[in-house]
Amino acid sequence: NKQGWFPWLFEQCELKSGESVLELGCGDASLWRMNREKIPEKINVILSDISDGMIRDVRRSMKDMGEDFLFEVMDAHHINAPDESFDIVIANHVLFYCEDLEKVCSEIKRVLKPGGRFVGSTYGNAHMKEISMLVSDFDSRIVLSADRLYEKFGISEVMRTSFSRMESGFQVYITGTHVPMREM
Repeated sequence: NKQGWFPWLFEQCELKSGESVLELGCGDASLWRMNREKIPEKINVILSDISDGMIRDVRRSMKDMGEDFLFEVMDAHHINAPDESFDIVIANHVLFYCEDLEKVCSEIKRVLKPGGRFVGSTYGNAHMKEISMLVSDFDSRIVLSADRLYEKFGISEVMRTSFSRMESGFQVYITGTHVPMREM
């Protein structure tokens, strides 16, 4: 890949000045730190994560990024925001950790403004499968992912069902596959 993951994902967000953004499961905020020079002016971003410790660390690491960023401990199943609050919601490799994906999708739809955008990324069914098989052939005692997330998460169908009546633009990025949902 000629372009790293975070620069590529940031490009897919197509952020514009004045937009309001929610990132669910921001982790260490690499998406923002690695693209700091590309962040539009006058953008309002809430970085959220279910982990208090992660938000504490991100707040410290982002203190030089300006006043456009807020930090909030938040469970994606219960987004702490009024209806139609955000121009874009980002969920980068976090949805497969959610217990009730339909509830999370419902919450995302609720907080997106009309015409808003959701950019989600996750593992596809074949993610790490080849590597896992090679490692298993080498030594069957080695397990790379105890949760086998690539098998657990059938995002395409769940997302199609959850967002099929959504007027907002919707894109899913599954490792190695782009599934556009705008035609629905």
